[in-house]
Amino acid sequence: MSVLIKDMQMPKNCSECPLALSGKYCRINRTYTTYRVLQARPGHCPLVELPEKHGRLFDSDEVKKVLDDLPDSEDKWSAIALLEWAIEKRWCIEAEGDG
Repeated sequence: MSVLIKDMQMPKNCSECPLALSGKYCRINRTYTTYRVLQARPGHCPLVELPEKHGRLFDSDEVKKVLDDLPDSEDKWSAIALLEWAIEKRWCIEAEGDG
């Protein structure tokens, strides 16, 4: 399960992260960082930033099913390309669990 923390700003590094204990221990990953100040978030950071102004989040798999059921047309393939672009831009939250 994931948690969305509304109005939380994306920290630039572990020492700015409100989820890190003293900027050295990640409460999410349960890992320690080095004692030097990191200039950026480490690659294993689980935080994902959403756009500041975003619309409703959607189930891209369900949208794809609807598009697949449409008859072939240029509009259908344009819609599928747009959906794939939105997924690539991470404008949807990844699925969790078994469904």
